[in-house]
Amino acid sequence: MTRPLTHRPRAALLALLLILALLAAPAPHAARAQSEPEIGRDVRVSLVTGETLFGVLVERDSERVVLRIAGIETAIPASRIESVVRQRTPEERYRSMRAIIDDDDVPRLLLLVQWLMERDMLDEARAELDDALDFEPTNPDAQRLSRLLDQRLALRERSDRARPEGDRDRARPERPDRSAPPARVQPPGRFQPEQFPLLTDEQINLLKVYELDLDNPPRLLIERDAVEAFLTRYAGAAGLPRTENEREEFFRKPPIEILEAMFALRARELYADVRVLELPVALDLFRENVAAAWITRNCGSVNCHGGIEAPPPHLYNRRPFSETAALTNFVILDRHRLEGGRPLIDYERAAESPLLQLGLPRPQSAYPHPDVPGWRPAFRSRDSRSFQQAVEWINAMIRPRPAVPIDYQPPDIEAIRAQNREAVAEDAVRPPAPDQEPEPDADGRTDQRR
Repeated sequence: MTRPLTHRPRAALLALLLILALLAAPAPHAARAQSEPEIGRDVRVSLVTGETLFGVLVERDSERVVLRIAGIETAIPASRIESVVRQRTPEERYRSMRAIIDDDDVPRLLLLVQWLMERDMLDEARAELDDALDFEPTNPDAQRLSRLLDQRLALRERSDRARPEGDRDRARPERPDRSAPPARVQPPGRFQPEQFPLLTDEQINLLKVYELDLDNPPRLLIERDAVEAFLTRYAGAAGLPRTENEREEFFRKPPIEILEAMFALRARELYADVRVLELPVALDLFRENVAAAWITRNCGSVNCHGGIEAPPPHLYNRRPFSETAALTNFVILDRHRLEGGRPLIDYERAAESPLLQLGLPRPQSAYPHPDVPGWRPAFRSRDSRSFQQAVEWINAMIRPRPAVPIDYQPPDIEAIRAQNREAVAEDAVRPPAPDQEPEPDADGRTDQRR
């Protein structure tokens, strides 16, 4: 069920900012140890009158400080200034906030998207909103924000095209380079996206070929060159054309009949030439009713199988509705074996599959789930709709099971753990970040009584 954004959004955002402030709090005397703010950085200027101004530092000398506040440059005499303190950039605050939000916490992701849009960080907002829509594609608040964001991005694009090439950078001096995807800082224990290998497009297509049902096939495309190669390589085989007229008639056959002939002759070396244009029924059931419904959120949580310190099998816990993510997790689950060699998926007795039993409440399970912080059952009982949908998926899979020749290597956990330990060690010697400050009003001022 979609959770509305309208339930206490301001309270949730304040709580988020409070957590951020606690995380960002500097060590004793850190503020005094930090360097002087450089030109072009966000700063906080405290006046001798007790008033505080926020803006971008444009100029500073012994006589005055010039700030850009809401796009207007304002000069402040040095005699009126008590202190000038460097502020954390919006990008730094974004990374800190993102690191404490779970990937499936859609309400807080949407609050973060709003925060990013208010600061013109539209590319980051688009990336976060896409993730939220992956988890809740029908969420009305996410859809509304998506429409607004698309309008903002289109307006920015039109503005860029209308501006002379040499003026574009000067018009937005504070916008970081958007040529690469925005950096995504993950909470401790969470995989960075680049650390988790996914199936390639070619591997996904081959998996679809092996898993399709000839009686209920998806749309296929087999190029004439591939059919020609098949007929040449298997010339003279039973069921294949022998005359030129028969060959031309064979070329006109529906793709599924040509593939059936390939299957009959086990022409495995040519399966990769068959393009499967949509998911076979069984794999679509897995994506919709298993991967997106509970594998990603339950089994793929950081404490269960989606974290670097979690036990195997390690699962990819992003974009649950995408073919790539879902089918990568399917291959991982299909190939994993428990102690003693039993597979997670029992294709003969679907309801007894350890994968499903581990999702039941412990008293009802033949394979009770280990005690993991935050774990909750994926199913209420064996009679629940989601459990029965999982059984339906397993029963729809091809049997006997084919040996799909996909060379997939899961994440190298030991190498990733070593890499993360090095990163933590580097972070430990960096100077602490400045304290989080109250958000300024549109005119760059803040009321300390808030």
